[in-house]
Amino acid sequence: MVGPGTGIVPFIGFLEERRDKAEKSGQKYGEAHLYFGCRRQESDFIFKDFLQNALKDGFLSSLNLAFSRADGEK
Repeated sequence: MVGPGTGIVPFIGFLEERRDKAEKSGQKYGEAHLYFGCRRQESDFIFKDFLQNALKDGFLSSLNLAFSRADGEK
């Protein structure tokens, strides 16, 4: 999954669906890799906790991040 500034919400939906189906059926899924970027990590990375939990719980295989601005930079 690649979210190059077009928004991450559809991918959040994919991950929620994977979690929901796995919990209901016990079904295993293949790997899911997410590449995502935004401007600032501290203010724009609003799904940080959700994505870290998905990674920890195994519904997301890898989380690859890029931030284009350092905090305090315009």
